[in-house]
Amino acid sequence: MLLLLLLPLLLLLLLLLLLLLLLLLLLLLLLLLRLLLLLLLLLLLPLLLLLLLLLLLLLLLLQLLLLLLLLLLLLLLLLLLLLLLLLLLLLLLLLLLLLLLLLLLLLLLLLLLLLLLLLLLLLLLLLLLLLLLLLLLLLLLLLLLLLLLLLLLLLLLLLLLLLLLLLLLLLLLLLLLLLLLLLLLLLLLLLLLLLLIIIIIIIIIIRIIRIIILMLLLPLLLLLLQLLLPLLLLLLLLLLLLLLLLLLLLLLLLLLLLLILLLLFLLLLLLLLLLLLLLLLLLLLLLLLLLLLLLLLLLLLLLLLLLQLLLLLLLLLLLLLLLLQMLLLLLLLLLLRLLLLLLLLLQQLLLLLLLLLLLLLLLLLLFLLQLLLL
Repeated sequence: MLLLLLLPLLLLLLLLLLLLLLLLLLLLLLLLLRLLLLLLLLLLLPLLLLLLLLLLLLLLLLQLLLLLLLLLLLLLLLLLLLLLLLLLLLLLLLLLLLLLLLLLLLLLLLLLLLLLLLLLLLLLLLLLLLLLLLLLLLLLLLLLLLLLLLLLLLLLLLLLLLLLLLLLLLLLLLLLLLLLLLLLLLLLLLLLLLLLIIIIIIIIIIRIIRIIILMLLLPLLLLLLQLLLPLLLLLLLLLLLLLLLLLLLLLLLLLLLLLILLLLFLLLLLLLLLLLLLLLLLLLLLLLLLLLLLLLLLLLLLLLLLLQLLLLLLLLLLLLLLLLQMLLLLLLLLLLRLLLLLLLLLQQLLLLLLLLLLLLLLLLLLFLLQLLLL
């Protein structure tokens, strides 16, 4: 029974010893791997530095070539810009000519419109004058008819007045005859008075008739004269308007000829403008191509600069790695010293453990012997 109790204890001790040995082996392997990695880095870092320096030299050469290409492209761009400026000046001159011609055309068109308006106005005036002539002729006819009617009326009035006078005379004679029978003296006096009255009445009537005739005929004659004078004036105006119409027609023909000539000249200028525009388009296309090439070269330069920066960063990193390697070497030396110290300590600990184990075994044996003695 005691042996059975001691066996697990012994097994535990053996397992502890095995675990300690395994841990020591793992530590040694890790240290060896770190040392190998550091050695590899120390060997590869110089080669990497050489490669980076070569790449930097190549990038500098490429940059110089790209700068030369950029200068050439800039010269080409300047030449093209000069050509464009010349073409633009020509275009501006042609456009100014076109504007002047268009202004002339507009002026001619305005003149044509004004002439047409004048023609229309003259035609309207002619029509109005013709209408006025017709109206005046109608008025003259009406006035003549009125004059005839007035004359007829005057004649009728005169006849009526004469008839009335005759009747009055007859009545007076009858009265006189009757009165003669009554009073001769009185009749004589009355006859004288009546004769005087009749003479006065006849004179008054004749004057009234004259005045009426003069009052009626003179205005009519004046109206006739007033109507005849406008007729003459209208005829003169018609002649003047006809002359103006002829002049306006001649001016219209001249303006039409000028318009045709200006249109031909405008067509020629438009053809020249089209040719210049085509040349400008070609030059603009060339400029665009050159600008694209410049942009590509600039992008390449930027990429090369970025690569240079990256290579410089890599160099810095490699230098840092070298510094780290140096530090690691120093640390390794320190670690080796520490490991040696640790190994010594472990050896001493192991010896102590062995001694302790031996003591435990001795104690167990003593305990067993005591048990056996008992």
